[in-house]
Formats: sequence, C-alpha cells, structure tokens
Amino acid sequence: MLAPSELLDALKAGPGWDWLKSPRRLAGLLTPLGLFRQQRREGERRRWCYVLSEETLADLRARYRAPAEAAREA
Repeated sequence: MLAPSELLDALKAGPGWDWLKSPRRLAGLLTPLGLFRQQRREGERRRWCYVLSEETLADLRARYRAPAEAAREA
C-alpha cells in the first residue's frame, strides 16, 4: 500500500519522471491502467492509498511490456 504522494515521490526518484508534478496527474496516468486509490484503515486512521498486489503488477507487465522483453521471455 502506498499513499499517492509516496508513489509520486518513488516515481520521481527514477530517471525520466521529473515531469510528474502532482498526485492528481499521477491518478490520471494510473486510472486508465485500472489502478485506483482506495481508502484503507491503519489503526484508527484512514488514508487513501494505491494497493499494488503481485497479481496486479503481473497483469500490467503482461499487457504493457516492451516487445523486446516479450521476445526474450519466449
């Protein structure tokens, strides 16, 4: 589980993501991929977060991996 701001910071730490300026813009990128923020409870506190399960990440890899990567795995 990652808060939108945490996920934004993690992406911006990598090369080529410095153009991504806000959690709202991040949501605009993730929503078409089927990734939505969800409200979760941590103790007494509720927070919005993205839940990235292994299954979800595997599905995204299968749908959107680069053709060269797909050829190597075949």
